[in-house]
Amino acid sequence: MNRDKKILFICYHFPPDAAVGSVRPAKFVKYLKGFGWDPYVITVKEKYITEKDSDRLKDVEGKRVIRTHLWPTILQIGMRLRDKIKSFINPKNTDYQKKQYPAINSDQKRQEGYAEKVKRYLNSIFEFPDKQIGWLIPCLWKSYWVIKKEGINTVITSSPPGTVALIGLFLSWVTDIKLITDLRDPLFIKALKSDDCRSLLSDRAEKWLEKGIMEKSSRVITTTEHYARFLRKSYSFLPQERFVTIWNGYDAEDFSFSENSRNRNNKKLTFTYLGTFYYGRTPKEFLTAVNELLKEGVIEKSEIAIKFGGGV
Repeated sequence: MNRDKKILFICYHFPPDAAVGSVRPAKFVKYLKGFGWDPYVITVKEKYITEKDSDRLKDVEGKRVIRTHLWPTILQIGMRLRDKIKSFINPKNTDYQKKQYPAINSDQKRQEGYAEKVKRYLNSIFEFPDKQIGWLIPCLWKSYWVIKKEGINTVITSSPPGTVALIGLFLSWVTDIKLITDLRDPLFIKALKSDDCRSLLSDRAEKWLEKGIMEKSSRVITTTEHYARFLRKSYSFLPQERFVTIWNGYDAEDFSFSENSRNRNNKKLTFTYLGTFYYGRTPKEFLTAVNELLKEGVIEKSEIAIKFGGGV
């Protein structure tokens, strides 16, 4: 195989992960072969996947999938140590807890506020840019090894989480790979991050890293033209053709309709939304319109079904 046609795909979510974020990477890998590419995949070991859908593995049968460890973050290690110490001292004695933790007065409340501020900064530093930062070193090491061993010169990262895009940036610094950044969602969304995980320092660091990722990527792929336009405007000093859109579609092989199935399933018109509502997205207008049609008698409740799947 020509080394120019070898490609490394790095993604945290990948089959058998049941997360909706694993579908797009799996379909990319499935069809890259048909375009003459020889894909390699690096993802996490299955033991770190909380919800699995083994049916998704059929899309990547026969593909070279390399799975790595996921290290705990410094914050996770600290919390585990804290819990062990607490359980060692006295795990269930409520009298002890009452004695140690009496009612909080106003001075203690001020102290608690300071403690929360410290905790927020620690969260923003030790789990930066996200809770998957523990994958950075294992994935970076394995990716570097595969690139050198297999002679790969093209890497695609699929985010979120943002740690994956960060891995691509680091690889572009230490190797001569061509980096392609696929963004299933906007890279760093402050609105999606809890205030407990943010600080001025982390916000500025994310902005700096995003700029570096945009500059080092030969292509930045988005799932909507709206986001592509936003990136072109935000990074107007970069070539505008760098930002392209590949919409989320569907795989025709996943749908095998027969005449019998059509007749059986067309009793209801079904609308399905898979994913998370954020960044100003809302089903309000759609649901309002459906409600008006129901009130006007244009449609009946028995004729439609509306399904939401994901963080809604």
